[in-house]
Amino acid sequence: GGCPWNAHCSFGFCECNQGFFQGFGNCRRNGENLQRPGQRDPFVSCGDNSECMRMDMNLICNTNVTVQTGGRCECRKDMKWNSETSQCQLYLDVDCSSFNYDSPVSKIVNDAADATLKKQAENNSSITFPTSTTESTTTTTTTTTTPATTTYFA
Repeated sequence: GGCPWNAHCSFGFCECNQGFFQGFGNCRRNGENLQRPGQRDPFVSCGDNSECMRMDMNLICNTNVTVQTGGRCECRKDMKWNSETSQCQLYLDVDCSSFNYDSPVSKIVNDAADATLKKQAENNSSITFPTSTTESTTTTTTTTTTPATTTYFA
């Protein structure tokens, strides 16, 4: 594994260093133009991780899937390829079909969200909750703020 020079390992995944943002599987400097690559197949033959990581910093060469020399690129454990964003993304295999925008939020989740917002206010910083899509699930986070409490729907 390892991560490129402008990224670091966090819980087994490569994430961009401060001053960089992730786009199409690689870290770029803030303000740098980002052009969407054409349709690409990440699951190509490889000899080592560096070949896969040129396409996406979280693609690794799995040499256990072939009998000949080399292997095939695949996303790191607990990640899946998202063809819409052209990059490996964290994949949570959960069924949220029983929840909707009116579903109650657990106290633990609500307390964690309130603590995060309090810390944000103390640091006078902002937090962005992105919308992310995987090939089989869509996760959208919506925030509703009232004077007394903050409620999160997932």
